[in-house]
Amino acid sequence: MNILHIITSLGMGGAEAMLYKLIQAQPHHNHIVICLNGDGVYKDRLEDLGVEVICLYPKKLDVFTRLAKLSQRVKSFSPDVTMAWMYHSFIFSLFLSGRKKTIWNVRQTLDGHKSDKLMTRIIIRIAGWLSFVPMFICHNSQRGILQHERIGYKSHKAKFIPNGFDVDKFSLNYPDVSTQGKVKFVNVARNHPAKGHDILFSAFDLYLKSYGDATLDCYGYGVNEQEMQLKTHYPDIVNKVKLHGVSTSIQEVLSSYDVYVSPSRKEGFPNVVGEALVAGLVIAATDVGDCSSVVSCHGVLASEVNAAALAQAMQQASTFSFDKKSRSERTRYAADAFSMENVVASYEQLYNQVKAST
Repeated sequence: MNILHIITSLGMGGAEAMLYKLIQAQPHHNHIVICLNGDGVYKDRLEDLGVEVICLYPKKLDVFTRLAKLSQRVKSFSPDVTMAWMYHSFIFSLFLSGRKKTIWNVRQTLDGHKSDKLMTRIIIRIAGWLSFVPMFICHNSQRGILQHERIGYKSHKAKFIPNGFDVDKFSLNYPDVSTQGKVKFVNVARNHPAKGHDILFSAFDLYLKSYGDATLDCYGYGVNEQEMQLKTHYPDIVNKVKLHGVSTSIQEVLSSYDVYVSPSRKEGFPNVVGEALVAGLVIAATDVGDCSSVVSCHGVLASEVNAAALAQAMQQASTFSFDKKSRSERTRYAADAFSMENVVASYEQLYNQVKAST
């Protein structure tokens, strides 16, 4: 089957990671990926899989020439299914694929939606008006389905497919002894207001002052740019925080920590929260997106999206057991609940329905 994917970017992000994992698990299909806004780390990874990646670069002067060539390439590829990832790609897909061949893939909830850029908010609304076009609208969040239906997305087209995880790809070298006194917190997120690093730093400051000793390690694109902000606004925690920037081996290092902290202002299905559970960590998270269903009984949700509530959640999470048995139970839960095998099967079912209708 020929599958055309259209995605906004190929940088470090949850949608990009899921696109890569899905294609990696479907070598029996022919895939082409169109990236609207330049390339990123997943461009090279996809090409290493033998996937053709076409980057549009819309700000370049020859964009119309590139669009004409792109249209010809898509026509020659003759996709059986077009999967558009995220809102901007939904609009773009209207010009490249037939109505019955298209699946829209929504990757977030509308929690904190008002903090989005004005143009993004407009495109989200326009896509809602045009949601009669695709055959299916796939969501990775149950909460997101309900929120999008309220602003006009067609409810009868909605399909829920969570993110999936392949446990075999994780390094599960659990520590030999449980934490004694000093908890090791970790966060993995790009430097973006929606990811809530300001909430995280304030919550960690409160934790140290109110609950006990701990360390905090942060990974993600642009995170090390926050060093000056950390020194200026949170001087008391500077010696307890390490800003690592991007890690290409995050799945290997997660299991060396105790508690994963998610301070996000908005999420869909929190990919890295699931990965942290696979690695055996306890979760302390803001209650956004589908965090509540992902975390289940293996962590604590903050009662509100603020530093005080998150600090309290971090304290409660620090009382969980961190021995090997408890960590392996969390791994087993995540592996069973969010099996990559089941996720791939769900996408395959959608592909077959799309192809059968054309």
